[in-house]
Amino acid sequence: MDTSDWMGHEDRLPSPQETWPYDPERAKALLAEAGFPNGFSITLTAAIRGSPSEVEACEAITQFWDAIGINVDFQNVPYGTYRPTAVARTYAGASCHNVGARLAPIQGMASFLNSGNFSWGSEHPITEDLIPLAQKSVLAADRIAIEDEIAKFYIEEVFGETGLYVVDKVWPVGPNIAPWGDFIKQGDLRQINGFEYITPR
Repeated sequence: MDTSDWMGHEDRLPSPQETWPYDPERAKALLAEAGFPNGFSITLTAAIRGSPSEVEACEAITQFWDAIGINVDFQNVPYGTYRPTAVARTYAGASCHNVGARLAPIQGMASFLNSGNFSWGSEHPITEDLIPLAQKSVLAADRIAIEDEIAKFYIEEVFGETGLYVVDKVWPVGPNIAPWGDFIKQGDLRQINGFEYITPR
């Protein structure tokens, strides 16, 4: 589950999970409860996509985990190197990377479907039903209700990750261009694209 899909919509997340305080002692207790009193080892890959401070943010996560007894093998590789192993589900470890704010949380949820063209391998039968319902919703109110149900389910019953910070994207174009929106890939604000179709007015 990725609550970073709710960036820009955090006010809709179920209370009291709107913030996740840094609590190393609680984290150690939870690790012990899960059967890892001495921690464990994990690979953490900074999937570099060109966002400000993305490597530094991943390094901070490494330090947070080290503080609770998790031994981290930190990898710093381009997203193009990491992604094929994630898609093929041959990657064993965790990843941190930038995610832009979405127009609606459902835009990022295809990655949590078994049928998605990219999947994090975190499918669940309940969300396999709910996500397509939200994707097909015609009325915004219906979509929002289902998105909120998905968030509640993930936070209360499954697992979660959250964004550390949001980066505003700057599009280096001026006002004297012809309309070019038909050529822009929609849905993923991390991907700056379509500039080759810009023409002057």
